[in-house]
Amino acid sequence: MLQIRDFTQSDRTTPEFVKNSKKLKTCSSDDVLIGRYGASIGKILTGLSGAYNVAIVKTIPNEKLLSKKFLLCLLRSPSFQNFITTIGARAAQAGFNKSDLTQFNIPVLPLNDQIRIAHLLGKVEGLIAQRKQHLQQLDDLLKSVFLEMFGFRDQTYAKWSVDKLAVYTEVVSGVTKGKKYKTDELIEVPYMRVANVQDGHFVLDEIKTISVTEKEFGQYQLRFGDLLLTEGGDPDKLGRGSVWENQIEKCIHQNHIFRVRINNFSELNSYYLSALIGSRYGKSYFLKSAKQTTGIASINSTQLKNFPTVIPPIELQNQFATIVENVEVLKSRYQQNLNDLESLYGTLSQQAFKGELDLSRVPLPDVQVDAEETNSLEQAEMPQTEGTAINLPETDYLLEALTNTSLRDRLLCEWLESYCLQIGTAEFSTYRFLAAAQTRIAELHPDNEFELGASDYDIVKNWVFDALASDKLSQSMDEGNNRLRLTKGKSA
Repeated sequence: MLQIRDFTQSDRTTPEFVKNSKKLKTCSSDDVLIGRYGASIGKILTGLSGAYNVAIVKTIPNEKLLSKKFLLCLLRSPSFQNFITTIGARAAQAGFNKSDLTQFNIPVLPLNDQIRIAHLLGKVEGLIAQRKQHLQQLDDLLKSVFLEMFGFRDQTYAKWSVDKLAVYTEVVSGVTKGKKYKTDELIEVPYMRVANVQDGHFVLDEIKTISVTEKEFGQYQLRFGDLLLTEGGDPDKLGRGSVWENQIEKCIHQNHIFRVRINNFSELNSYYLSALIGSRYGKSYFLKSAKQTTGIASINSTQLKNFPTVIPPIELQNQFATIVENVEVLKSRYQQNLNDLESLYGTLSQQAFKGELDLSRVPLPDVQVDAEETNSLEQAEMPQTEGTAINLPETDYLLEALTNTSLRDRLLCEWLESYCLQIGTAEFSTYRFLAAAQTRIAELHPDNEFELGASDYDIVKNWVFDALASDKLSQSMDEGNNRLRLTKGKSA
């Protein structure tokens, strides 16, 4: 079904050489390639044409049995990536051979089902890419607002006072890991590592703990408004950091992270300072001051304390902080939606590759469905009584529920009860309910871009299971369409 080919190593990759060589292996833009070594192991490449060396494997599927787009989805799936990671870990340098790939089992599915799966997963991938783009656009918006407000485009900032950062802040390094103590009176607390501190945000998926004395805990404990900055990393990311908002209680920081604590918030705002240090103005200073070795740059506390801090009017700084807060609310919403989409993608792909996904209503892409078939599909998917309008009630906590999961659980359950009362003897449809809920949100808050996601579907699903158990809903077999129907009330 699938042949694997690697590439002959060569330094000559010009189009002329590719054209005239009989030995050099080449690829076209629709080929699917797999990275074999090091940091690129398991990386999937497409859209490339030219010649490559032995660090790349080219896949050549038998397209009568295996769809190339389905193969691409399969190679990007967690199951294949976990397989490659396991194989790659056997050697000192991560890598695999062509023969290793033959151990990976490709699910045997009808070709049309493969095409449907690839099309469906491609749609979710598109939504994921869209959400990532939205998050990047919000980051770019903040940078643009910062430049406009503080005149770093037109030199307005040069009119304001400038002084060393140490004049306005306390700069300290954190606790040293692996330190030996002469006392057993230690407490274990969470701490921020370099991996947790990124450019403009924190990554808090994995929080480690460390044992310290009470005195050290008091010395290094983080407070709301502290600015955390890493001391080193890639040259273009010097000054990388973000503002601490007490995301984790009783948390400290390690010695490769600087904590910048503002002495007087009536003079300097944390969010403005973070944007200043992370701006081109700040990065330029750190690049000039930093010690650089092979691909790595670092700054010390003296250089950080000497950072020339521009001090605009505090009212302007606070105004910028308010904008940051509003944008962060949007980012949080988009990030949650992104997480839901990625979770949905993982679930769909897992079910699809096991042959457990119901593809009966997924049309083949680029296939035109005639009007009669379209009507029957719509009736099967949305068997609501014609002309029935669903009017979900307004609630005083709707806006808050859009950002609070527990409140949204309550809201959706209340709306489900209302929906159930309105459908009468018609079929209960989760599709229609979610569509009605999304429409109601848009009606009540037209300026809000909130979208119901996979986690909200889970709320509805759990409600349905409870309703079936309590005889609020009943299910029966629709023989004509070969599917289960849900209706209100106890089954006869």
